[in-house]
Amino acid sequence: MAFKLNSKIQLGDYSLKGGVNEIVVKRSVNSYMDTATIKIPALGRVLQNDALPQSSVESAKQFKEGDRVVIHLGYNGELVREFDGFIRRVSPAIPVVLECEGFGWQLRRKRFLISWKSTTLLEVLQHLVKDTDVKLSGFIPTVKLTNFALRNVNGLEVLDYFKKKMLLTAYFNFNELYVGLQQGVLKETVSLRLGWNVLRDDQLKYRLADDTRVLVRLVTGKGKKNKRLLYEVGDKDGVLREITIPNITDQSWLQRTAADALAKAKFTGYEGSITCFLQPFIEPSCVAKIIDKKYNRGGSYMVMSTEVSYGMNGARRKIEIGRSL
Repeated sequence: MAFKLNSKIQLGDYSLKGGVNEIVVKRSVNSYMDTATIKIPALGRVLQNDALPQSSVESAKQFKEGDRVVIHLGYNGELVREFDGFIRRVSPAIPVVLECEGFGWQLRRKRFLISWKSTTLLEVLQHLVKDTDVKLSGFIPTVKLTNFALRNVNGLEVLDYFKKKMLLTAYFNFNELYVGLQQGVLKETVSLRLGWNVLRDDQLKYRLADDTRVLVRLVTGKGKKNKRLLYEVGDKDGVLREITIPNITDQSWLQRTAADALAKAKFTGYEGSITCFLQPFIEPSCVAKIIDKKYNRGGSYMVMSTEVSYGMNGARRKIEIGRSL
């Protein structure tokens, strides 16, 4: 059976009818910003009433920042949505380059100045997405926050704070925002067999949990005198990973956070990335069931990121996996 590449791309008021030079879409659970780069010819023609005009238009002048972008890709007319967002920048080069961002683009444009003596993660996120097209995931965990303030920061800076200071994962599933533990939401399972529907696996490495000795320690406060131990887990003789956690005192949540940090650093299984065809469709937070008949090392892994390339040279999907499930 022959496989013919197809695309459907909505750019503002226009739909592209082929003629795309290249598309690269990047999505990740480690990033709160999906991105897409679209390269199109510098000159094009606008189809009106199924008829082509005699003169061409400059492609770069037809688009502007904030135009909605939806990309569907696939084979033989079976298309799947790969990206949903907005144009961030138009570069009038040859070919024209359209730099696009996901729904984090809307949060970048909002600034906040508010404080709470006592609040929750959900309440803060509800404040962030108000008056935007962003919807919150139904799996936002219950996390109590104390003395939490947003001091003239934009929405992305708030998500960055949750990631770096509280060890929370923040990412978009198109217009749906999730913030919580990394494996808080797992999507469908997709089977990937090395040497069959996997094109490249030379960037995979196999690791053993016993080869890594790690002690995770959560503390609060600043300076040696003010530090207070919150929670500790792992190998007592292992390499110390000390993390300062502000705003959270819930012991059950701290226990889950420490266990999550330890599991990221210490596991048995594959790590790295593989390159596949455009199908089967797989996206971040899916479960990749890797089948390795050669070495009999099967396992299931959370998909951390995907990079989809599409163009005149074909289409590929690069998949980065996380720790073993």
